[in-house]
Amino acid sequence: KRPGKPFLGVSLEAREGGGVAVSQVHDGSGAAAAGLKAGDVVKTVDGATLRDAAHLHELLRGKEPGQVVKLGVARGDQTLDLSVT
Repeated sequence: KRPGKPFLGVSLEAREGGGVAVSQVHDGSGAAAAGLKAGDVVKTVDGATLRDAAHLHELLRGKEPGQVVKLGVARGDQTLDLSVT
C-alpha cells in the first residue's frame, strides 16, 4: 500500500469482452472489506464501463485515498454493486 495513492487491493487478469477479472483479493484491503472475490469481473467504476485493467487504473488515479468507489461486478450470473473505500 502506498501512502497518498488510492489502493483497491486486488490482482487483475486480462479478459476479453470488457471488464477486468479479479485473480486475487488482498487481505485487509478495501476490496476485501467490500466483499470482492477472486473470480469476480469488474465491469464498471462509478458508472463508467471498463475497457481493461489500464482503464481501471486510469479511473482510480483520479480518486483520493478513503474516497468511496462504486464497482459494478459480475459474479457468475449475478450482477452486484459494491462500494469500496
